[in-house]
Amino acid sequence: MTFEKAAGAALVLLFLAGQPAKSQTTWSAVPNFTITANPNGAWSYGWEGFLGAPFSIYTVTDATSVPGMDAWLEDGAYPFNPPYVARNVTTTTICYETFCVPVTYLQFHPSSNDQYSVVRWTAPAQGVYTLEGAFIGLDHSGPTTTDVHVLVNSTVSLFQGEISSFNQPLPFQGTVGLRAGDTVDFAVGFGTDGNYDNDSTGIRCLIKLR
Repeated sequence: MTFEKAAGAALVLLFLAGQPAKSQTTWSAVPNFTITANPNGAWSYGWEGFLGAPFSIYTVTDATSVPGMDAWLEDGAYPFNPPYVARNVTTTTICYETFCVPVTYLQFHPSSNDQYSVVRWTAPAQGVYTLEGAFIGLDHSGPTTTDVHVLVNSTVSLFQGEISSFNQPLPFQGTVGLRAGDTVDFAVGFGTDGNYDNDSTGIRCLIKLR
């Protein structure tokens, strides 16, 4: 699925993009994830009260509650106190209670009052970037019922969709022109059912400088 028409305001930046720095040309959300620092290079992890609200960085880490899972969260312990973003740092899928997290996706989860969990990437230089990835439901009991989004600078929608399934990827891809400091957010909310139960959602994304 390609970026939808709402991306037009961002795509116009293609004509504004100059010659970017070439020191790094590829970023990948899953292998780049770490709980040693937030922000972590171009990546940061946090939450918003609603789409477009101020972005709050997660400050709490948890690498012990579920062996093999490293998590950033707002407060409390993983996975009992969402919102959070977590990674399976082993070599095999981890299943815990009602969700299963493969090694190929980050796991994120909205809060009980629909705080959006957000994986944010910040463009290090002006240029034209390609984005390719997918969202996926990770809860096999619910299944997952969430709303998912890709946004530039918290306001320009490149992609939005609904997850109402388990282990069925919802892909996105497209090309966008960005200035240095522009942000691309991958966000998850609790969806049209109005609750956060069984809302574990996966996100993977590869970003390349053209």
